[in-house]
Amino acid sequence: MPEVLALANHALSPPPLRATTEHDDARRLVATFVDGLDWNVDPTSPALDALANALVALQTAVGPCGPEVFMPYAQAAEQLARFELDSVDARQTQNLQSLRSSSEP
Repeated sequence: MPEVLALANHALSPPPLRATTEHDDARRLVATFVDGLDWNVDPTSPALDALANALVALQTAVGPCGPEVFMPYAQAAEQLARFELDSVDARQTQNLQSLRSSSEP
């Protein structure tokens, strides 16, 4: 399943902006930031380029800043992911219980 989601993510993501020194620097900062979150992210994920593009745009608009500005969003995303995974686990448990009770004599 994760492979299918990764393929869909690559297929649906817009191409990264043209390579610039700013983008390359932001890409390295973003990769380090995501590594620090201890998330399992493919280093070729287009989401990293999108985040780097957002960081460059933010730096252009407000001045020097790093990827730590994304921490509240990362924390919210992690909470949401945990909730969704827990609800999938709960549904699977309910389905297994239903199967067991329906197969009992």
